[in-house]
Amino acid sequence: MPLFCLMRLQHARFPLRLDRPEDVRRISVLAATGLVDAEFATPAANTGAYLAPQVVVVKGITDDGRQELRQFVGERASRKAKGLANGDA
Repeated sequence: MPLFCLMRLQHARFPLRLDRPEDVRRISVLAATGLVDAEFATPAANTGAYLAPQVVVVKGITDDGRQELRQFVGERASRKAKGLANGDA
């Protein structure tokens, strides 16, 4: 889930270079939604065909990304507190 990836990024040092395909995909979702600032590198293509990025450099988390983190963490804490209040420990 991209939001869990965003949670891990909040503890990272930027710029952060990632090259695992699953990380590149997650960061592409976060970048497309404006939650992180990132640059993608694709290999040179001689055929003109689309090539998926193989490397991403995350420059940082945007203000929108930090707001999303606060909201996400708050919702998880609220659900956990409700579960404890209902005896679901």
